Amino acid sequence: MSRNGSLRVFTGTSNPHLAHGIAEYLGIELGEAEVASFSDREILVRFRENIRGCDIFLVQTTTAPAEKPADPDARFVASLRVTAILRGSAGNVALINGGMYKVGQTIQGVAGCPVQCDP
Repeated sequence: MSRNGSLRVFTGTSNPHLAHGIAEYLGIELGEAEVASFSDREILVRFRENIRGCDIFLVQTTTAPAEKPADPDARFVASLRVTAILRGSAGNVALINGGMYKVGQTIQGVAGCPVQCDP
């Protein structure tokens, strides 16, 4: 547990709806942070509140909701955010990086052969 007993949940860029649901379930507000992308592919990560000594949960999935395209930089942004959290002297950091993946193939598998291999 953190030194000051504070728990914060922040969202990544890939699935903020999931992070809102987690924060709501825990009965806390979602933390304020921003990610800005520049034309030269530089990325700025900024937390708009004090995270010193807090337990941080960062929700950054590598998949996107069905209604929007996947974020190709999701893993990179997650690593930048974790680095920023550590530099902000957070107590503990947990990266929630879940995702459900679907197989794009609909072929019938051959006995003893995984769906991905060619019979």
